[in-house]
Amino acid sequence: MSRRVIFIGICFAFLILGCEKKEPQEERAPAVTRSAFEVPEGMAALRQGLAVYIATKPATVGQYVAYLRATGQAVPDPWQAIQPGAAGANTPVTGLTRTEAGWHATWALKRLPTEDEWKLAASVVGSRPYPWPQGATAGTRGGEIFLVQDWAPGSDRERKARAAREGLPGTILAECTAEINAVRARLQEALARQTARREDLWRQTKPGFFTMLEKQKKVAELLAKREALADVRAVLTRVAREKARLAVKLQTADLSAEAADAEVESYRQILADARTKAQEVRQALQETTRASQDEVVALTRRFEAVAAGEGAAVTAAIPEGASSPPRNIEQATSLKHQLESALQQAQAAGPPFGGALDADDIKARTAQLDEQLDQLAADQTPSDETQTLRENVTALDESINREFLQEKLLFQELDELAGLRARMKAVEAQLNALKQALNRASGAAGVAG
Repeated sequence: MSRRVIFIGICFAFLILGCEKKEPQEERAPAVTRSAFEVPEGMAALRQGLAVYIATKPATVGQYVAYLRATGQAVPDPWQAIQPGAAGANTPVTGLTRTEAGWHATWALKRLPTEDEWKLAASVVGSRPYPWPQGATAGTRGGEIFLVQDWAPGSDRERKARAAREGLPGTILAECTAEINAVRARLQEALARQTARREDLWRQTKPGFFTMLEKQKKVAELLAKREALADVRAVLTRVAREKARLAVKLQTADLSAEAADAEVESYRQILADARTKAQEVRQALQETTRASQDEVVALTRRFEAVAAGEGAAVTAAIPEGASSPPRNIEQATSLKHQLESALQQAQAAGPPFGGALDADDIKARTAQLDEQLDQLAADQTPSDETQTLRENVTALDESINREFLQEKLLFQELDELAGLRARMKAVEAQLNALKQALNRASGAAGVAG
């Protein structure tokens, strides 16, 4: 019986011992005896009786630049001239992300303080807020940095700190590569969304946009025709005045046949000069109109190419080489910054085509153009005035008793000239509208040339 009791007791003891829960213990800084407690230079004890110290001065620009150069990273332009002892080298470094500051701390055989340690060290760091408060994003940039040392000389922690420093370049490269992949993926998504927005907007607004351009062209043509008719009236007025003078002279002056012929010839010369001038102007207008029409065709094709996204990314482009793993830290950090900059551009992008294809705006402008066209078509005053002048000139033939074939030719050439001038102004209006739309669309899409 006693043996059974002893056996049960032993089993029960093993059961109790075997079921005891082992709680994981947080690794703490090694305790130091009072006699061995020696605060490192430039630091203050953070926790009494433990080898945990915080710097009494913030990390400097010079120290950070030295770390960048030691690890093969690119030094930002404002700090390129920073050398030990140079002006600005002792300025506290700020504006680093938690990751950047953490790498610098590892290189200095230190670490960043926790928020609790920051409060504990208020007498050292002052009343400034914690650089990376809870909830801050990975890209949040903090203020001054006070590094913490949590090891005593010769301790395992010191050996671990030095091992971390040795492996820092590989760590930075690996983390940068991971960040590059993440930012590139976000940028690709942003560009894909913009491309979809642009394509959808182009499908919706293309018909209305080109209809609006045609109406702008027609309005410009009618307005130019009115201006051209004003110039035609000026020529006809001069011709009418000269012909009236001739008619009066032939009827009232006692002219010989030779003198009368000379007066008639003088009038014919006026007609010939007017025709020559009209022909010169017509030739110049034809050349200008032809060149403008060619440019309209080219710009229309260019605009459609931009709308289709040919030869350009939307707003921002993925930097060259972003698809290949970076070979070193300098290349990795440079590529990361390029990708982040491109992502910011993509996220801050305005409307596709710079607003040049706003559907509501196109509709409103088209309605205004229709109203203007109706008003111009209804007002025939310029044409009526020109026709009256022609009839008055022709009516003088009876009193002169002469025929002037060049008058009819001049009238015809003036009509052609007015129409050509109107077409030229219409093409120029279309060209200018295309240029403005293309400039806005190209600027929004980042298109060169």
